Amino acid sequence: MTKIAEIVYNITGVNGVLLFAYGFLAGVLVVFTFTLLVIIYNLALRSN
Repeated sequence: MTKIAEIVYNITGVNGVLLFAYGFLAGVLVVFTFTLLVIIYNLALRSN
């Protein structure tokens, strides 16, 4: 696990905290987008 963290640090140049924060934000964004799509899909089905 430490080796992977070192590789990531060497490639990106950011530390684990920043990487975790970006990953968390990306995850929230994906969930939000998915939820929005599901809601839009359900509304579209109801209107037909």
